[in-house]
This record gives sequence, C-alpha cells and structure tokens, in this order.
Amino acid sequence: MSEWERFYIRIGGKFGEMGAGVLSIHQVQTGLPDCNGNGFLDSFDICSGASLDCNNNAVPDECETDCNGNGIADICELAGNDCNSNDVPDDCENDCDGSGIIDACESLHLIDSGPIGPFGAGLPASVMITSPPEALSDVTFSFFASADLGDALRSVDLFIDGFYIATVFENTGGSCTLPGDREDVIYRRAFFNIIYTLDGDTDALVELVPTMDVDADACPAGSFIQISMKYFIAPTPEDNGATQDCNGNGIWDLCDVAPGGASADINGNGVPDECEL
Repeated sequence: MSEWERFYIRIGGKFGEMGAGVLSIHQVQTGLPDCNGNGFLDSFDICSGASLDCNNNAVPDECETDCNGNGIADICELAGNDCNSNDVPDDCENDCDGSGIIDACESLHLIDSGPIGPFGAGLPASVMITSPPEALSDVTFSFFASADLGDALRSVDLFIDGFYIATVFENTGGSCTLPGDREDVIYRRAFFNIIYTLDGDTDALVELVPTMDVDADACPAGSFIQISMKYFIAPTPEDNGATQDCNGNGIWDLCDVAPGGASADINGNGVPDECEL
C-alpha cells in the first residue's frame, strides 16, 4: 500500500452515498523506540528536526543524561569539560572551594617559609623554591608578620627573581602586633608560570624587602615575617587531589579554611590551625 493510494468510503454505512475524503492510517509497530513518549518514533523525531542527536547515536538528546539541565546531552559537553575523563561534565562535579577546577583534578600546592626573623631594614626575608610546578590557578601569597610596620611610610616589597610583584603592609601593618598581621596578594597564574623562568633557570627566589625605616629590633618579643604560597596544580598519583584532609573530618583542608569553613587559618598557609598545634 503506497502512502497516497486512493480509497472510496461510503458515508452512512453499507448503503450510504459514495463520497471522497482523506483517510489517515497510523501504523502502530511495537518494539521500536519512542524514548520521549511523544507518539513518534525516535528516528522520525531526529529526521524531522523535532529532536537533536548531537552524538549521532539515534537517541534524541532529550532522552540522554543531562546532569546540568541545560538541554544538551552530557556526552556532547565533554570537550574541554571533563578533566578526569569520567564522561561527566566538570560543571556537574564537586568544586568545594569554588576555584573553577573540580576537586578530582586539582591538588593544592603549599609553600610555607615558617617565621623568618628578625625582620627589618637590611634584613630581608627570602625563600628559594626549587622547580615550582606549573600553576593551574592564580597564586595566593600570604604574608604574616609581627614587625615594625605601624606607620604609613613602612611597607614591604615582594619580588620574584628580582622582579617587583607588589607592596604589602602599606598602611595596613601594625606595630609589633601579636600574634601578627596578615595580608594576601593574588598573582595571575600566567605571569607566575613565566616570571620565574626569565632568569634562565626553573627555580624561584621569593624575597620580601622592608623599607629602610622598619626597625628589626623594635618589637620586644622579636620581629618576624612568614611567607606562604598556595595554588592548584595537577594532582599526583599519590594524592589524586583528595587526600589533603589533615584533621580527618572528611572535608578537604582548603574548604575547611575557606570563609565560612569549619577551621581557622590565622597565618593563611592553607593548613587548618588545629593541624599545626
């Protein structure tokens, strides 16, 4: 039977008058897919353009997994968006610290000098970092100091391999404050990944140089400054981006010390204070 074959239908029964009309015949076939239940075969939905099939698997996209509810099948959102290759778009995975990199694909790289003192004019503080790994995020420098910084003219300059980066404790430092004053500087990862190689090697010398009127002997309890750096790197097989939980509470340390987190981090080195007692 062709699609346009003509039939004559008696109007009014067996002895009714002859007439012409259009007869629509729907053929119901069981076992063929209609995943969205709209009464049409999936193949018809796709061929007619009523449904998309971004991965050409003969299944309408609206019947595929769509974890973020954006109307696009997950399988078609993986390019550049599935860092751990688990076929789940990154924007549907956990990112407890809101860094934009899912927890499974990042590991927090911490560098902490510990207190360096005495600290004042003629006594800069420095840390040599041997072959720092590539930063996947911007770099947060945290400075924690108890020193002669309680004056608008007293401050500290940050250098990496001799290149000026920023000035800290400018109008924000205290005079021998205990336990100390803290200031953070965020440095773009693109610059960080380049700047320490400009001198021809892969090591980074981080220096803090106080202005000339910072007196190293002004603090009765002694003066010091502490340098901490933290940024994300690709996880190693050993940590897999998920083992930095020093207090064993099941929450990643960086999320513990984030604003509103369960732990304090007074010196800004990314380690919950209860793990440093």
